[in-house]
Amino acid sequence: MTTERHDVVIIGGGHNGLIVAAYLAKAGLDICVIEAQDKIGGGVRTDELTLPGFKHDSASAMHGVISSNPLIHRDELGLKSKYGLRYIYPDKGFACLFPDDTVLVFEKDIDKTCESISKVSERDAEAYRRFHQAMTQMLKVASVAMFSPPPSWGAMISLFDASEEGREFLRIILSSAWDIVEDWFESDYVKIALSRFCSEMMIGPQEKGTASPIFFVSSLHKWGWPLPEGGSGALTEALSACLKDHGGSIT
Repeated sequence: MTTERHDVVIIGGGHNGLIVAAYLAKAGLDICVIEAQDKIGGGVRTDELTLPGFKHDSASAMHGVISSNPLIHRDELGLKSKYGLRYIYPDKGFACLFPDDTVLVFEKDIDKTCESISKVSERDAEAYRRFHQAMTQMLKVASVAMFSPPPSWGAMISLFDASEEGREFLRIILSSAWDIVEDWFESDYVKIALSRFCSEMMIGPQEKGTASPIFFVSSLHKWGWPLPEGGSGALTEALSACLKDHGGSIT
């Protein structure tokens, strides 16, 4: 039995562990990532799940929130400039098809999105513009702690309570997704289309505390929702190459 020594050992080779590992390796530390599965990536991987040559994302597909991270938008690790990570930014973010063949299409262009919504409700089309503006403000509040260590719980609540935007943020995140869409919209089509983000995360949209995915919908119109060329696992592959290039190892 041999013993290896490293500055840092990271248990789990999902994309979060690989990101930490790559940053630490770039900083000059000796890093080892340990993964129990036969392939790294966790939920960010692309595999031939059906037939040879047909690749599928086993979990995540769209890289929305991470696109605002300096890892991607500043290319801090060179994943795009050096390690081949490329993103496609489709005009259409998502669509919802209903049993009566009604279709709602949400696009990066908010005017086109509102045009689609107007087919089921003119009122909701106008409400969606206001909703986008309001949720963009909530996204700004949420972004404050996204890329820096959060304060203690008490300090954070006190900070939120000190401003109108902070109090509204607290109200939203403590509400259910259905509470929020009921406040804003009249059409069940629109309510269902927006609350689906909770359902896809396997949480009930009527449960309290489920509203936070709703305001991330506004990121579609701000950043777009990119798809990694070659599948979600392209991010994992680029992170792995970066880690190994800086002397890190994966076992």
